[in-house]
Amino acid sequence: MYRARKLIQKSFTVLWAVIFFVTSIIIRQPELRCEAAAMKNPNGVYLNAALVKAGAGSVVEPLEDWQSFLNKFSANNYYVGTPYSGWLYAASPNGDKWQYNEGYGTYLNANGGTTALGGMNCTGFVWHALMNGLAYANGSSKQAVSAGIPNVNGFNSMGFTRKAWTGGANRWYDFVVKYSVHYYEFSTKAEMLSSGVLTKGDIIWCVDGSGGS
Repeated sequence: MYRARKLIQKSFTVLWAVIFFVTSIIIRQPELRCEAAAMKNPNGVYLNAALVKAGAGSVVEPLEDWQSFLNKFSANNYYVGTPYSGWLYAASPNGDKWQYNEGYGTYLNANGGTTALGGMNCTGFVWHALMNGLAYANGSSKQAVSAGIPNVNGFNSMGFTRKAWTGGANRWYDFVVKYSVHYYEFSTKAEMLSSGVLTKGDIIWCVDGSGGS
């Protein structure tokens, strides 16, 4: 557990080239197609289109806009340096400590967060970054686009002003299936890294093969 936590903490501060989410599946934004690996759900949609269908507003955020957002928000301490919080619903980076403002600071801090720097877990990080990127591109509020982005079960029952997608019990898995999202699947990290399909902004969903899907 300690080793896993340190790895996730490092991803917050270093690995902005690729966003790590939760056997490695890469969920793609539009463009930059590659022949080096077979795309799953080739007749489906890219992530941005799925987010729109799921209720995250009507903004179209092409890959270059998503990468521009990542560049801008990794150039300061908005996300970088935020402590890892083991609270199931932790999604408050240093630059947007919204859950603290809504009275949940005790939960965040009891699991590794701090009032000064905020606290996130890996799922909360991806949920917040996607929400923030869509809101930034659309000029809308984070609350307005949050309900189209998956998070863990129980998130919406907590009373937060920002919500999450509720279209399936398994959240990201059900989201990908429901909207037939394009993705690549690899058996090993080495296979993924040598595939030629990685690009900045991909979400990598890591699955323990011995534990099932």
